[in-house]
Amino acid sequence: MEVVEDIQDDVSMAPESEIISVGDNNDAYQQSEKGSEKSSAEQETDNSAESAPATASIPALASQSTAKPATEPVPETETEPSSVSEEEEGGEGGDIYTVEAVVDDRIIGGQKYYLLKWEGYGSEENTWEPVDDNFQCMDLANDYERRKKMKTFGALYPKGFSLSRLYNVPSLHKIRVINEVDEAQLPEDFVYTDGYIRGKGVPYPSGVVFPCSCTGAKCGVDCECMGVSCYDDRGRLCVELRYPIHECNYLCKCSINCPNRIVQRGNPIQLDVFRTILKGWGVRTRRIIYKGEYVCRYTGELITFEESTLRDLEQTTYLFDLDHEIPRKLDNHYAIDACKYGNVSHFLNHSCDPNLEIRAVYINHLDPLMHELAFFASKDIAVEEELTFDYSPGLNINAQSDPQDTGSPLDESKNFRCYCGTSCCRKYIFN
Repeated sequence: MEVVEDIQDDVSMAPESEIISVGDNNDAYQQSEKGSEKSSAEQETDNSAESAPATASIPALASQSTAKPATEPVPETETEPSSVSEEEEGGEGGDIYTVEAVVDDRIIGGQKYYLLKWEGYGSEENTWEPVDDNFQCMDLANDYERRKKMKTFGALYPKGFSLSRLYNVPSLHKIRVINEVDEAQLPEDFVYTDGYIRGKGVPYPSGVVFPCSCTGAKCGVDCECMGVSCYDDRGRLCVELRYPIHECNYLCKCSINCPNRIVQRGNPIQLDVFRTILKGWGVRTRRIIYKGEYVCRYTGELITFEESTLRDLEQTTYLFDLDHEIPRKLDNHYAIDACKYGNVSHFLNHSCDPNLEIRAVYINHLDPLMHELAFFASKDIAVEEELTFDYSPGLNINAQSDPQDTGSPLDESKNFRCYCGTSCCRKYIFN
């Protein structure tokens, strides 16, 4: 099986010089001696022992706006630094001096220090400031920590990193991996498959198929396989029709380009598997996906319904019952578990207002207990928009409006709270 060529084969890990590291080499500190001079004895003492980086003459504070100019010493009348507000005036001229950015950090003797870049001053005027009660630059410090993490994560999944580097992905699937949120990595034990892996106790499907009588490479609207034509002349699903989809099978003489082989032919949509803040991994598109357009199948391990009830609770969100074609009065027999096996649909998140809908599809058999599951766009999907489907269609939960509330009768389901953020959010994914 071919693998996807990396979108940017020449992408390499970020050079070490670009990755901000934490160390304790005092030779790397930029120390300032503005406004005062040390005796040779003091210098020898400083050089002979490990000490915290000098805070120079700008206040030993760290407020985004400070009254102490970088070129003035701390007044001798101040025995200890005072908290400085963003608009406090100071110095003889009463000027305000602003911290532009945090550019480095060190830990010495358990004390955290940040290297501050002052607005309007060169890097040689940067000063080290301790994180203590007087440190009032936490917004800039947090931004610095975020940027530092991004450089580390960027080295883990460089720009253009292809999913085919991790899994055996079909060449048709152009999928990248992006994590700009945390240190999470994709599961190493996940097996990428675009079909079903038959589990223990699962028989082969029944239901004999027959070839259509169409001639030529492409079937027409009167093809016997279709029954009802579910696709329009652009190959898009007529989503208003609620019938199951019957495509041409392996006995038919038409080619793979037949207009009734949409699901089995696949769609070369360019997707990103990306890290979200609250929902783990998700999937978004790199091009417009039009209403009715086929996206992917739901694949994984085909198991018995009894086996699905024994799977770990963490796997619940990957279990999909094959009950689309089973009358409500009959029991379900099989389920798909996409936890360890599957394709890009493994990473699709839930939404109470989804942009994908799932349909039952029959290709090489007519067994209603083992039909295929295929995702189609239920509306036009914009570039960079996340792809989602409803994990519990038809579910009606009267949850409290505040998801942080306690005392809800559904508290036992808090592990399955919904974070889709839509106006019609049900607050919970499952009952």
